[in-house]
Amino acid sequence: MFFILVTATPPHFETLFPQGSVASRAQRLALVRPERSCSAWITHAEGSDLAGCPAESYLHPSESGQAAAFRFAARRQTFLLGRLAAKAAVGAYLAESDWTRLELTHGVFGQPLVNYPVSNDVEVSLSHSGGRAVALAFPRECPMAIDMETVDHDRAATVKSELQFLPEEREWIKSAAVDERAAYVLLWTVREALGKVLRCGLTCPLELLAVDQVKPVADGLWESSYRNFSQFKCLSWMRADLVVSLTLPKMTDFQACLRRG
Repeated sequence: MFFILVTATPPHFETLFPQGSVASRAQRLALVRPERSCSAWITHAEGSDLAGCPAESYLHPSESGQAAAFRFAARRQTFLLGRLAAKAAVGAYLAESDWTRLELTHGVFGQPLVNYPVSNDVEVSLSHSGGRAVALAFPRECPMAIDMETVDHDRAATVKSELQFLPEEREWIKSAAVDERAAYVLLWTVREALGKVLRCGLTCPLELLAVDQVKPVADGLWESSYRNFSQFKCLSWMRADLVVSLTLPKMTDFQACLRRG
């Protein structure tokens, strides 16, 4: 197995959601930092993947009990999708092919935790929306988080009613020449990703997570900065039906690498 560095900028939306098996979709992100470089891994799972991936092939024994306890099929599917995406990302990070050895639990703030007998270096962030899950595995030393939301009228209306937008956010919505619904959802995911990094989720006053600038990076890719947490930034991939936002330290950049072999 080897890697090809394909770009010095973040990947395009299509790169985030490649075709193929769940394991083969995992891609490495080379994290470039002033002090030293390291890596993260990102992948996704869709509802159709569950038919080809028996739960016993990736669930830890403790997770199998959780899955069996769900009364409603939709809730069980969401659980399985999240576990499948997370196992693929963490498995790629740790070079562990037996995903049943990876156990996901939750911390006191609901954040996912990885239990693995060989290493405690890795953390994982995951998100679900619209029958899809996305997961990011990253080193503990470099706090990151990912959030994903489907763009539709109802979701945009909910965001518009729940968020008190800063003037800077409202100005961006008006001037960015993007779909208004997608713009609302993007601002929500940017805040939620920061809440995950801070391990408070959306339990704190949402205005504390507000954005003070959103600027274009490439077609469909935006970079945001935070008013109250200037040590972080957020990259958001936006298309008509979906937004994915990834928050990371401000002084960290990453390059997408394609896996070959």
